[in-house]
Amino acid sequence: MSYEIFDVSEDGSLGDQIATVNNGATEYTVEGINTSSGLQYYRFWAISANYREQSSELVTASSIIGASYDLPFHNSFKNSTFEGQLFRIDSPNDKVIWRLTNQPAVDNDGGSLVFKPRAEGTSTLTTGKINMKGAAAPKLFFSYKAGQTPVRLEMFFKLKDGTITAPVWSNNFANQSGTGKWVNQAINLPLSLAAEDYAILKIKAFADGSSEETVYLDNISITDPLQRDAAMELSAPESVKKGQTVKLKLKVSNQGLDKIENAAVTVRLNDKIIHQATIEQGLKMLDETEIPVTYATTILDPSGKHVIKPN
Repeated sequence: MSYEIFDVSEDGSLGDQIATVNNGATEYTVEGINTSSGLQYYRFWAISANYREQSSELVTASSIIGASYDLPFHNSFKNSTFEGQLFRIDSPNDKVIWRLTNQPAVDNDGGSLVFKPRAEGTSTLTTGKINMKGAAAPKLFFSYKAGQTPVRLEMFFKLKDGTITAPVWSNNFANQSGTGKWVNQAINLPLSLAAEDYAILKIKAFADGSSEETVYLDNISITDPLQRDAAMELSAPESVKKGQTVKLKLKVSNQGLDKIENAAVTVRLNDKIIHQATIEQGLKMLDETEIPVTYATTILDPSGKHVIKPN
């Protein structure tokens, strides 16, 4: 038994033969590829088995090339995209498949994942490589929404050596009651992941049949959270005319373990305070709130670029 190995080009066509493996060997190392720098992408090879002058059909093998994503890892599928990160969806057909959608979204950013099967089957969503090395207490966070539907979700990791971990979370939505509301989930991950070169998150959906109900998934994060931590995101127009009122939107989210209560927020324009507020409602971990900010410009304001910063 021997095996012929071929390159596969970016458009999926068969490339040059790069090796022949003889004497029953089942492993081959492709030399000269830097697998740990640059943007992540899939590289594919095709393999054919030969025995007594008979050749099998080609099968493909793949590997993720590129630098692993460091913590914190986060994707909210904003504007119905993968936000430039590497994701892969494996499904037998388009009747049982994860999809991006522009609504609903737990954070109202125009994007989430949706699974609504029209047949029995499975679909797996796979992230790129994630580096958790050195994390003291890695956690997986996500939000989901679903009514009662014959769908089960499992989340697990694939390691560098190909090992598949036990599921870190699973849920059978056949046992779900009601119409479904957004649920924020926090999962303690095995500390052994912090010793791996990288891990790849896989989210597998099992459908026992078609369903009118939909499973939504949003805001996937893997972090090593601090006891107290918060993040702020400020949205502002690119330009305004003098004399106009500028409308800003400030989003504050709790990234730490402790609840945020009565936190003071300040917004500065070129080091000048233009807004101060107190977040009166408590924010648990992963909770967020939006604060509207307005600033009335005048004709005396200097032209040019301005720096607006919250803290």
